[in-house]
Amino acid sequence: METTIIIVTFALLVLSFSFFKKSNFSYSVLALIVSGLLFRIFSALDPFLHAWDERYHALVAKNLLKHPLLPTLYDTPLLDQDLLWVGGHIWLHKQPLTLWLISGSIYLFGNTDFAIRIPSIVLSTAMI
Repeated sequence: METTIIIVTFALLVLSFSFFKKSNFSYSVLALIVSGLLFRIFSALDPFLHAWDERYHALVAKNLLKHPLLPTLYDTPLLDQDLLWVGGHIWLHKQPLTLWLISGSIYLFGNTDFAIRIPSIVLSTAMI
């Protein structure tokens, strides 16, 4: 599966370059977008969440399903802490839009690693 995605992605890049040489820019850009999408899907197939940001953002997005306007790292803090993002239970480190998108993806597609990565796949592909 992985080698197939890599081969197809590379073939699309070569196809995009050949369209570019023929001055067919629409197909060249389309091949680049599809190639970028496949590359992002291939990267998102990693079965584990990454150690820092991805795990924390997934937890906060999961908690946003319960209370959409209060981004919490921990729903019930064990100790009284300040509101700093490092150790507090209110998560003030990131803007809420991306966390809401991840939360919506978890709601629609279930609580899986791939569902957490879908908004990133879609938005980064749109940036191409």
